[in-house]
This record gives sequence, C-alpha cells and structure tokens, in this order.
Amino acid sequence: MREKVLIIVCLFAFFGFVGIFIIPSFTKDESLSCEEKERQIRNQISQANYCKTNSDCEITEKTAGVVCNCFDLIYKDQNLDMIVENIRKFQNECKEYLEQISCETCEARPDSAHVVCGFQNKCFIKSN
Repeated sequence: MREKVLIIVCLFAFFGFVGIFIIPSFTKDESLSCEEKERQIRNQISQANYCKTNSDCEITEKTAGVVCNCFDLIYKDQNLDMIVENIRKFQNECKEYLEQISCETCEARPDSAHVVCGFQNKCFIKSN
C-alpha cells in the first residue's frame, strides 16, 4: 500500500514539474506579441554590433527583414544564422502586423569607408 501511495505522489510531482517548467518553455515564443518579437530581434542585432577596430565593422543586409530596416552594422565575423531564422519566423507569424506599417524608402547603403568603430565599441556611420 505504501508503495502505491509513493508512486502516486511521485507521478503527481513529476507531472507538476512538467506542467510548471517544461511546457511553458516550449510555448514561450508563441505567446509573445509581434512588437515583443521585433524588439527581441532588434536587441539581437544590436548585440551583434561590437568592435575593437574599424576593420571589425561590416555592413549587412541579411537583417533587412525587420520592420523598416534596410541594413545593419555588425561585427564582421558575427554568425547571423540565428537572427536570420528569427526574422524569417517573425515575417511568417506577424504578416498582419507588418502589413499595417509603412516604411520610408531605404537610404543608400553607406560606403564601408564611412563605417568606424567608436563609442562603447559599437560600429557606426561617420558623417562627412
């Protein structure tokens, strides 16, 4: 009898753990609003922008799928695969959100000679 009670208590504990900790982590992304998803992607792009010297900086259009975004400045050796995948998911999941936004025409891509490493070790475009 004690063994049955112990087994039942263990099962309740196990399923309680799964319900509290495991299941929410699988559904976390689905519960985010499109604005929150966009904010997360922009944060990931911002974190990819770091440098020590001017030669560390690169201009990329791979991240252009974010709202009203044409190009970004990033660390030249940054792997963008995860960010690009998140942008693809964002575009698929937030079509209605994206249709409601109108963007200005992209400005011309800056010459890489104007991209420099500067304040807080971030790449930026040096004005003429």
